[in-house]
Amino acid sequence: MYQDTVQEKKNAAIDYYSKTVEIILKNANHYMDAKNTAQKPSGTIWGKVSITADTIKVNTFSSVMEEQLKRAFNTNDISYIIKNLIKNGHIKAEQGRLTKRVRINKQSQTTIELILPLKYKDYFRLNANYLSAGVESSYFAEKNLVADNLNLDKED
Repeated sequence: MYQDTVQEKKNAAIDYYSKTVEIILKNANHYMDAKNTAQKPSGTIWGKVSITADTIKVNTFSSVMEEQLKRAFNTNDISYIIKNLIKNGHIKAEQGRLTKRVRINKQSQTTIELILPLKYKDYFRLNANYLSAGVESSYFAEKNLVADNLNLDKED
């Protein structure tokens, strides 16, 4: 029975991460490129993305992320999900908080900072290079990069 509980917790942690990544990738067009703030994303801005040498930092406005997680996990209390992601190193937060404050458009914003592996960088390069030309949906369809086809269960 104890083994089942441990395995269930591991499966839940993977599920939290994979669904959160799926939300971010499906909506990559809503993020500003931190290095090119002059080029705005199409539609509503959800936050910003920074691609570094070894990771991708995706800062999503906390209100947007909370709403998306509530919808994805069909729950009103998502604090346990965020705490789990923080504990597993997928979200970076300020000490004693579930969020991180960053500057977006010269204003301090409360965000949830998700750390992604570099293998997802092409989604966000689209934001800077292709979305203003309106080729997002055709690109995703052409490359079969819809979230249902992603293998998010395996972490790199």
